[in-house]
Amino acid sequence: MKIFRALFFACLSMLLTTACSHIPYRDGALQSGRCSSEDFSTSSATIDSSEEVDNDPCPVQRHVNGETSYILSFVEFKDGASEPDEIQESKLGELIDKIKAGGKNIILITFVHGWHHDASFDDDNVRSFKTALSYIDNFRQQRPDYANYEVVGLYVAWDGSAGVHCLACNIIGPPSVWSREHESDRIAAPIALFLKRASAKVKGLVPGSIDYQSNKMLVVGHSFGGNIVLTGFQTDYLKAVEMLPPSYSVSDDRVPMISPVGDLVVLLNPASPAEKWTKIQRAVRDRQGLTDLDRISVSDVEGTYGATLFSAEQRPILISYTSACLNRSDVNYEKNYRNYSGCDEATNLLYPISEMLTSDERRTTVGHLIPRIDGPRVGATHEFDINTGLSGESDAEATARLVKTSYADAARIVPGTCLSGAGWLKRAYAFGIQSDHDKIKEIYPNIWDTGKRGLALDGEHKTFAQYRKGLSVTGMLPSPITVYNDPFWNVRTSSSVITSHNGIFSSSVWCSLTQILLDGI
Repeated sequence: MKIFRALFFACLSMLLTTACSHIPYRDGALQSGRCSSEDFSTSSATIDSSEEVDNDPCPVQRHVNGETSYILSFVEFKDGASEPDEIQESKLGELIDKIKAGGKNIILITFVHGWHHDASFDDDNVRSFKTALSYIDNFRQQRPDYANYEVVGLYVAWDGSAGVHCLACNIIGPPSVWSREHESDRIAAPIALFLKRASAKVKGLVPGSIDYQSNKMLVVGHSFGGNIVLTGFQTDYLKAVEMLPPSYSVSDDRVPMISPVGDLVVLLNPASPAEKWTKIQRAVRDRQGLTDLDRISVSDVEGTYGATLFSAEQRPILISYTSACLNRSDVNYEKNYRNYSGCDEATNLLYPISEMLTSDERRTTVGHLIPRIDGPRVGATHEFDINTGLSGESDAEATARLVKTSYADAARIVPGTCLSGAGWLKRAYAFGIQSDHDKIKEIYPNIWDTGKRGLALDGEHKTFAQYRKGLSVTGMLPSPITVYNDPFWNVRTSSSVITSHNGIFSSSVWCSLTQILLDGI
């Protein structure tokens, strides 16, 4: 298999070098007179993002959308390059310095795209990211503590579109999965290094400093972009776990583990093999003195199962979300839980086919590896659903409202939407869930459920985000594979959260991310 791939990449590179070469799309230095003296252009529009005409070559742009505004910055990596475009990174640094010199703090939202995308003017990920940024600024303005903040979006581009924009590439289209996965693996380290530089520029290098605490940074990777982010920072996570003291002291005395970049890293429908995630999980289990087959008690939080490995104040630092079409009203729910690929064919059908001759943890992507009661206790750990208490609303109507993605909708601030979630996670830690498993009612901290104590997304419609620690399938719920305060969340979502592989830009998704990033746990 490896020999075949090596031959394939050699032939592919010769075929595509001239036909599909990638150049920076947002290099304002090549467009004299197009960028303002402030080094970023200004766009003002309140229209549907999908209809927005984007022909702005400037690497830094200010956008005003109704009552919201944000700055969008582009940094691009050429195919085969080990460094980003120098001018673009320089402009990003100048922007950060200028915002801080003006007395404002920064919320930096970084997005690393996936397969079939780049920074071209007609790329729908660019347009959708603008919608997400407008939502973020909308939700920021509803938080008084963040009044003096500027929302900055950083679109990190690489040539994920090879095999799409040229005839020769389209002829051999299917193998472009291997080609782009190979490139995403190769470019992961350079992008990770760049993101660390951006993080240091925004937050500084001292975790306890005012600069570090005041400024916020979220890193998001989608599809093969998720693979880039996970691959690029995997070693950092492993080193952080290795540095943890053994789990024999009280967790209240522990210092919470922090992210190796920014405040939070998020993978959305990552096209990345589960083995990259399970390597981190096994490192944690090793520090807890657990083997692959050892069970973790549902209720013994301060016992011998390693809950004291992490601080009682621990918040998530790495979250993977996978669209799994969870639908508990389905009579075949448990069967479909493991087998259904209807929400994300890219990661649960196409990717496994491309890796069919490899091991289970290699051909299965991060969010589709389901722990088995009689097998290795690694894989998915959480579920995420969005529920509504609005009377008279059908499931279809609720889903359509919850997954809305509209630039015009993001432009209008409606008080009471995306409410502060302060304290939500510690409440979940404290309450756990009440279970009727085996007809025994008790509190199970290691399989907590936020329920209606969780994240309120819309006061008007009584909408709330429900996170469950544990999987709602027979045999798995009463037997968690991680402790209650583990900072590595592998989350499977319902269709009311993420509808498809590319359905990641809904207001509900970005509201929940805003709450986790900005609000106290």
